[in-house]
Amino acid sequence: MRITATNRHRRIRPNLKAVERSLDRLFGSLAPRRFRVEVVFIDDDMIAKLAGRFRKSPRATDVLAFDYGLEPDGLAGEILISLDRAKRQARKRGMPLESELVLLVVHGLLHLGGQDDETYRGLCRMRKGEFEALMRIL
Repeated sequence: MRITATNRHRRIRPNLKAVERSLDRLFGSLAPRRFRVEVVFIDDDMIAKLAGRFRKSPRATDVLAFDYGLEPDGLAGEILISLDRAKRQARKRGMPLESELVLLVVHGLLHLGGQDDETYRGLCRMRKGEFEALMRIL
């Protein structure tokens, strides 16, 4: 199992160790699976460009997930997270940035696992999965 995080944002510097500790608690509670996921923190401009290129929707979003499909019985991919949007969402929810980042990584992992939030039903499944994952961390 390997999740690596890289911060490519020029101004926002979250505590990546705190995020990693939370994710370690999550993965320690799950049955062994193969994970090879790169999490990259970027800005709104870059995520909007990538969303336009890959989703045909050139506006900033909080998470983009790309499934590489290289690991049998596991996850392999890349999760891109906008730190600008994460910071705004954390402030709106009244929570630390690092907690919002954990939620967004979990959201991206669910996308890599095949879930989507394009329909109401899909969104409800995603929220349930996020809740269950976060309860494992607490």
